[in-house]
Amino acid sequence: MILVALLLSCVDADGDGFTVAEGDCDDADPQASPGHYERWYDGIDNDCSGGRDRDQDGDGADSWRVGGRDCYDTPDDDYPRPLDQCWRDADLAELHPEAVFPGAIDAPYDGTDADCSGGTDGDGDGDGYTICEVDDQAADCDDTNAAVYPGAEEGLADGVDSDCDGRELCHADADADGFGDPTTLSYSPTGSCRARGYSDNADDCNDREARTYPGATEWCDRADNDCDGDIADEGGTAMFQPLAGNASDVTAIMLGEYVVAPGELWLCAGTWSVSLVVNQPEVTILGAGRDNTLVVPAEGTALVVTAGPFHASDLSFTGATEGGVMVSAAEVNFEAVSISGNTGVGLAAWGSRVWVSRSLLAGNVAEGGGGGGIYVYDGHLALLDTEVRDNAALDGGGIYAIDATVLATTCAITGNVASGEGAAFYGDHASAMFGHSTIEANEAVNGGGGVWLAAGRYDTFTSDESTWASNRHGGVESDIDGYLFDAPLDYEGVQSFSCDGRLGCW
Repeated sequence: MILVALLLSCVDADGDGFTVAEGDCDDADPQASPGHYERWYDGIDNDCSGGRDRDQDGDGADSWRVGGRDCYDTPDDDYPRPLDQCWRDADLAELHPEAVFPGAIDAPYDGTDADCSGGTDGDGDGDGYTICEVDDQAADCDDTNAAVYPGAEEGLADGVDSDCDGRELCHADADADGFGDPTTLSYSPTGSCRARGYSDNADDCNDREARTYPGATEWCDRADNDCDGDIADEGGTAMFQPLAGNASDVTAIMLGEYVVAPGELWLCAGTWSVSLVVNQPEVTILGAGRDNTLVVPAEGTALVVTAGPFHASDLSFTGATEGGVMVSAAEVNFEAVSISGNTGVGLAAWGSRVWVSRSLLAGNVAEGGGGGGIYVYDGHLALLDTEVRDNAALDGGGIYAIDATVLATTCAITGNVASGEGAAFYGDHASAMFGHSTIEANEAVNGGGGVWLAAGRYDTFTSDESTWASNRHGGVESDIDGYLFDAPLDYEGVQSFSCDGRLGCW
């Protein structure tokens, strides 16, 4: 048997050039022989060195490639490897025992508790989290910063993913203008507060409007566009917002005659030398206050409206040479406006329905015609909380109504003058009611210092708890008078009564 074994050891069974006697560690495998190239991690000792095929660096720890814990078993390995296998070579204590002692410098991730503190070697910043996922504990996304770890409190727009969730807590930027809402926070899924819809600042004063942010150009829109806390710097600008589409600055073309398209025309504080024309429905004109926004045409009429519905508020129509405002066949609404100081009728309307509230009609002069403040024909006029004062005309210094209905509630009709009849109100085939209003100090030359009813039985007038005082014609107290009246009627103080142009008042 011994002889047989010796004979076999001298045989090269696998033909790789080596016998067992010559060091072949597996004479049945031609891939194993002394000096053969070692293929690591294939389960074969190719070079017959006697080494462990699972441990290339020979430190006694198996490579992560074959399920071991050694993350640096070969120079080609790159740290970290799979997060559940990222402990480095545990050989510091064996190779350099002099480097392990209490108080020593403990380099993280080398597998050795060099300072004997009992701490986790994979936790470089000491926050209790490692850069590896260990059991059910998530990995630390920045092991150099102890304030960064899974579950930490996320800082606001600081550029740091404090809680390691890949997101960043930012100010919401709903209008995407680059400036954030100080009251609304939102997580950016990209981890950046510079992504669209997010911001790293809280400087926006209106996060619903993209043209409003610090340093923006001021528009005439009653908004603080540049977020400086003041809208007064919009003065002298004009903006048009169509019913559909984007707004545009129309300041430069607000001269001569301007035809307003459907939408909103905003006129900010200033004097506008323009005649406005509205010939399409759904138009709104907005000013910055009737004392601040003045429409003063170079010639003609300040505003002409031939289509409705139409709305105007917070501006003045003044200085016109051919009447302040003309309305034809339209429904119009004037709120907080001033129609004053015009040559010709202040507000003239034909075949229209007109509502006027919180407004002023004053100092308009219609020489030789009817209606200094207001002329209404074949339509309806409603006045609320409005002053009609110091206007002058041939008839109807304050209001002239023909084939029309007039309702005045909590109004003041004072100081108007007529060189003919009806200084406060002239009615011709008209029906009018003044409720809780003041009719005072109006004066006519011929008749009806207060009211003149010209068409006899076709005229009606009602006073509902209105105040009457000092209305005269020709030096005579004359609150109510008419073509068929035997004599003018004088009322003083708060009075309620009804009148018929033929039968008188009761």
